[in-house]
Amino acid sequence: MRLKLSFDVKDLVSEKSSTSRNYSIENHIGSVGIIPAFTRTICNNCNRIRITSTGTFKNCLFDDGVFNLRDFMRKGASNEDLKALFLSLVKEKPENGFIAEANRKNGAASESMSTIGG
Repeated sequence: MRLKLSFDVKDLVSEKSSTSRNYSIENHIGSVGIIPAFTRTICNNCNRIRITSTGTFKNCLFDDGVFNLRDFMRKGASNEDLKALFLSLVKEKPENGFIAEANRKNGAASESMSTIGG
């Protein structure tokens, strides 16, 4: 990391499920967070789910969506139906992005983060 060439950089303990590696720099206020270019290195701590703008439920950035909530709700799903569905979908969350991508039915991951909601 180039920062270490010019500054005294200390690793910070990041919160579980943090999307960045965090550091402090001696004699500077605040901290610096770096999001790894290869995000699957942080999968083991991920506790996130996403719902895209079209209503697709995603357990992982690398899956192709596991359920269309919009259509489910439009068909009259109750709050209890949604709760049961969410619990069942989250139980299926893959261990990491490699597994999620391998299980895709629509090819390799290629969505823009703006369409995914990330």
